[in-house]
Amino acid sequence: MNTNINLIDIKLKKIEAINRIGEGIALVPGTKILINVNVASGVVDNNKQAGVVLMKAEVRPDLPEEQRVFTITAEVVGMYQSEQEISADDIKIYSIEKGNKELWPYLKNEISKITQPMGLIVELPLNSPIKKTPDKH
Repeated sequence: MNTNINLIDIKLKKIEAINRIGEGIALVPGTKILINVNVASGVVDNNKQAGVVLMKAEVRPDLPEEQRVFTITAEVVGMYQSEQEISADDIKIYSIEKGNKELWPYLKNEISKITQPMGLIVELPLNSPIKKTPDKH
């Protein structure tokens, strides 16, 4: 299985939740990775917003789910219209949790390329309130 996923290429497209607090799903282009995006805070007004998102990235489909699902806490920087594409340059990653810990250094290395001044990654408690969404086959 190819684990060489370039997080710099992540574009979050068609996220219905961008103009309100809520959830959306994005596909990492060129992969089968779905990212669960939960806009947790930061509503600026009715149609623009910047805020904290929780991204659930499935890195290796061949691994058991508890090892392959990473919960990434990040902030979308700037204001976006609903359904507007979000570039990876506008995502600051705060933390990675869960998943296969052997892959963390790889993920941290990839993520550090897009976090620049905020390259610090802090591990959150595993019981963070994150909604579980069922796999769609």
